[in-house]
Amino acid sequence: MQDPVSLRDTIWLAWITCDTSGDRRRRDCGGNGHGMGEHVKVARVEDVAPGTVKCIRTRGLKIALFNDEGTFRAYDDYCTHVGGPLTEGSCEDGVVTCLWHGAQFRVADGSPLTSPVGGKLRAYGLRVQDGNVELAVE
Repeated sequence: MQDPVSLRDTIWLAWITCDTSGDRRRRDCGGNGHGMGEHVKVARVEDVAPGTVKCIRTRGLKIALFNDEGTFRAYDDYCTHVGGPLTEGSCEDGVVTCLWHGAQFRVADGSPLTSPVGGKLRAYGLRVQDGNVELAVE
């Protein structure tokens, strides 16, 4: 049986991706418990090229915004090992590598791939509306 935190993270994970390959006018991808009704614009779709990551600061949060070949994903911009900034590491072939100690995470779901890590990345809900990437916030 999963502990409550792992189960919660698994449920939230179902909500965190926004595939922009279809209708770009409005895609609501729900939330993850971080303010399911309110969204704040954090970027334009064209601001984050496919295969790249951008550091976003909003409402006291520091977010790593990934464009995973047209699918946007948002995580805390902190490695789960000792808090290194993920956006300063490398992002290649769907894997982000922490600059500090080399921990790697799968961009698609935030799961750890190599040591040293302290668990999955904390994910945030997103939606793409009228070319804007919007983050679910409280």
